Amino acid sequence: MNLLLDAALKYKSKGFSVIAVGKDKRPLFKWEPYQKKKATEEEIKKWFDKKDPPNIALITGAISNLLVVDTDTPEATQTIQDAIPESLEVPCQRTPSGGMHFFFAHAEGFVNRARVAEGIDLRTEGGYVVAAPSINGTGKYWEWVLSLFDADPPIISNSISSLFLSLSLYTGARKEEYNNVSQVSQSITNFFTEPGRDEDIFHLANCAIKGNANLEILTQGLKIIARNCIPPFPENEVEIKVKSALQRAMKRERNIAQEVRSWVELMREVSQGYNISITEFNKDNKVSQKEDIQAVRMAFMRLCKEEVPMIEKSGDKAGQYRVINREDSEQKWWLDEGKPLPLVMPLGIEKYAKIFPGNIILLEGQKSQGKSTFSIEFSRLNWNLYPGKNVIYQNVEMSDSEIKDRFRHYRDRDIIGMEEWPKFLKIIKRTSDWADKIESDSINIVDYLVEYERAYILPKFIFDIHKKLKTGIAICVVQRDPFKPYPSGGRAVRDIPRLIISLINHCLRLEDVKSFWQTEFGNPSGLGIKYKQFSYCEWKADGEWERMEESKYDSFKKSNRYESFLKE
Repeated sequence: MNLLLDAALKYKSKGFSVIAVGKDKRPLFKWEPYQKKKATEEEIKKWFDKKDPPNIALITGAISNLLVVDTDTPEATQTIQDAIPESLEVPCQRTPSGGMHFFFAHAEGFVNRARVAEGIDLRTEGGYVVAAPSINGTGKYWEWVLSLFDADPPIISNSISSLFLSLSLYTGARKEEYNNVSQVSQSITNFFTEPGRDEDIFHLANCAIKGNANLEILTQGLKIIARNCIPPFPENEVEIKVKSALQRAMKRERNIAQEVRSWVELMREVSQGYNISITEFNKDNKVSQKEDIQAVRMAFMRLCKEEVPMIEKSGDKAGQYRVINREDSEQKWWLDEGKPLPLVMPLGIEKYAKIFPGNIILLEGQKSQGKSTFSIEFSRLNWNLYPGKNVIYQNVEMSDSEIKDRFRHYRDRDIIGMEEWPKFLKIIKRTSDWADKIESDSINIVDYLVEYERAYILPKFIFDIHKKLKTGIAICVVQRDPFKPYPSGGRAVRDIPRLIISLINHCLRLEDVKSFWQTEFGNPSGLGIKYKQFSYCEWKADGEWERMEESKYDSFKKSNRYESFLKE
């Protein structure tokens, strides 16, 4: 699966002019022609259909019908967000530097220029912006908050146009007109006129209510403004606008309270007694506006004060909580045989790790390290563990042709014939709801668990699979950034699995072995071994098992991301 190629083609299908840029955001070729003509599908495939594809950039201006406001600081981002009416959906993405890109429809009269104001760039005719899911040289991503595929860039409203005017973003006659009037006169000229005066009054009421304005003073002030609108706005409708803005604020607070409750319930289901934080919630749910952050704080406090509290304060830091564990389910352990399963695993992992009925093995790794190869070989080595039961292999990305090609290698090396696989292995194409297809008393492979928009739900996927298991076991495969200490989904992904294996830079490492055999190494967690793969089927050790320090995280620990990670 080539995410960048898929995304580039999808952008093209939406009518945007696509080019390829490097990790440094510079075009990889002469890009000016693509301001007038759009790249063909063949050109895009030539640029992006590679093992290590470049990043995606979208040409701004008329050809893509795009005008993009690029903010670099929290203050600049807040300035733009405050100017966007509540009723307007604006596609936007986070940049690796922590800034934002706001996508509007192309409009004449703007200039493509950096630093048009403190922390704000404007990209229009003659410019371009890097787009998600691109990744820069330090491993940071561009990521959508509201995707261009979920909302169309809107026409700039009066309030945003006036903000741009005040920042001197216009060119031509209109800019000269602006320069001839005072700041106050300009605001009155561009605000509170037809069309759009009702939207402007509502926007002003909404902003004031967010700032906890006195409703009586606000209403009287808006009535004064209403009388001076062009044409005058009916004063009897001012109270309706104030009431509507108040209802919206209350509804937003209620929605946030429900989002917090749902998220905490999810965390409680995934891991009882788990420590959570407001910062973690805000990050998972893309909460950034000041009033929303305050609503989140209030929602967390209310959950502590319920008759049966869901959470309680934890630690000395503000915003830290613990999910309260109220379950009481006695296990009849004395009725069990207490025997680990007689598994066989690549590179002899079974010498170090015990796997019992009902266990999950987590296989995490970077791309092209053999996660699927490991899973298929595990299936072959252990197919007879549950007599009369198929191994259930839920496959996300491999096509029929690719699967057959892999099995052909086994045949060519006289390991197993092509016709033998269907007798014990059932492969299902599945991209979601993996728990629904788990066979409770057999071997299950999920290759792989994926959730791009809300990666924090991956632990719940694993927990749902765990609940379906009886005597059976499951291997859950997840992606792993080699520069991060945890896989996609974060640290909670490792809560349920009893054995965690990583495949990074052709080194297999036992990240955590929760039940193990006594060996000369003691607890084998941290052991690793270099490996080689042959023809998609054979695994060979390239050295001996040894303790492997996590030196591969050195660059991560030296980066700003590590400090952020420690605070999470």
